[in-house]
Amino acid sequence: MSSRWSRCSRVSDRGFSLVELLVAFAVSGIVLAAAMTLAIENRALVTRDQGRAEVNESLRVSLDMMGTDVREAGERLPSDFPAFEVLDGPSGTPDTLIVRRNLLDEVLPLCGTITGGLSTNEIPVADYGTSPTAGCSPLPDADGDGWADNIGAWRRYRTAHGGALWAFLYDPVVRRGEWFHYDGEGGSSNERLHRANTDVWSRTYSAANQCRVYLIEERRYYVSGQTLELELDHEDTPRNVTAGLSDFQVRVVLQDGTILDGMDASVDWSSVQAVELQLTGSVAMKDRAVVRTLSAEFLPRNVLSR
Repeated sequence: MSSRWSRCSRVSDRGFSLVELLVAFAVSGIVLAAAMTLAIENRALVTRDQGRAEVNESLRVSLDMMGTDVREAGERLPSDFPAFEVLDGPSGTPDTLIVRRNLLDEVLPLCGTITGGLSTNEIPVADYGTSPTAGCSPLPDADGDGWADNIGAWRRYRTAHGGALWAFLYDPVVRRGEWFHYDGEGGSSNERLHRANTDVWSRTYSAANQCRVYLIEERRYYVSGQTLELELDHEDTPRNVTAGLSDFQVRVVLQDGTILDGMDASVDWSSVQAVELQLTGSVAMKDRAVVRTLSAEFLPRNVLSR
């Protein structure tokens, strides 16, 4: 009885053989290698998903930002003023989007002639003569501040925004205009705007063409390097919107179904049905670059009021 138990005890004390250990180690190595490979692949997938989410979020924020400006473009502007412009990038390079809106209800008429090539610094916006040009008869001073109501509105806006800002002189006949630095009002009858910059005017403007002066907000979006930038009015330094961009494309859909890759001032912006924006961006991962393209379509709501 006792000898039988002794034999069993000696067998159990023997343990694993070398071959059994090697087989166990080999199986364990295979399992560990498979688990490690799966873990690495899962980590790469998670990293790529995070990269896609990062790019998508960046592109979406940029599209929403530009979409808001597209919706507001043309506010207080007539259909003959270029509320939209799209500069088509040559050979498929990124486009430039320009959107504009008027900041004041009061639009001032040009009541004289500005001659191209001269640095005239006074812009007449009312005519106190006996036979004023159509649209140039001075408005009353209903609030008693010493200024015609339309000029007084400009004066109040200017003083509330730092004392000087950019204004835009526009010729609706040729649909061209230019910026000037507006810093005051005056003249013999308080009928003139003062231009601070002394550059020569690039063209001639006349009351006969019913030229007019606007306080315009202009937003210009374009890609520089790999960054989407916003140039607001005439800021010297553009604002960075999104990094890691490789392309920016804009298409304008007109109400008659025409699709434009570029749009200049000759196109009546009230005929726009939608503006399509497309951004392509990327983020660098360890083994590859994650590239994503997002697009969106926006309706300029001010078209509906034209």
